[in-house]
Amino acid sequence: MKAATYEEAFGRVEDLTVRIRYLEDQMAELMERMLAQESWWGAIKVLDQREAVVRAQHVLLNEWNDAMNDLIGFLEPADHEWAYRRFHPSMR
Repeated sequence: MKAATYEEAFGRVEDLTVRIRYLEDQMAELMERMLAQESWWGAIKVLDQREAVVRAQHVLLNEWNDAMNDLIGFLEPADHEWAYRRFHPSMR
């Protein structure tokens, strides 16, 4: 879905960034739970939950890339790097 305005593109990137960061937090929590398991079976059950989070992250990251490309289209070339630094999910 192509954004019609800068504000729409900006809002979409912000929303996706927040959602991706939430999933990153979930992933960290699941990793801690997995390491705290006392049995292999418990660890495997947590790993199964992680798989679902990873799939959701991939979907959101693909959407984020599309949204970021829309946003970049509204910016001057000098602002492209700023936008990636500002919104990149792994850049907290």
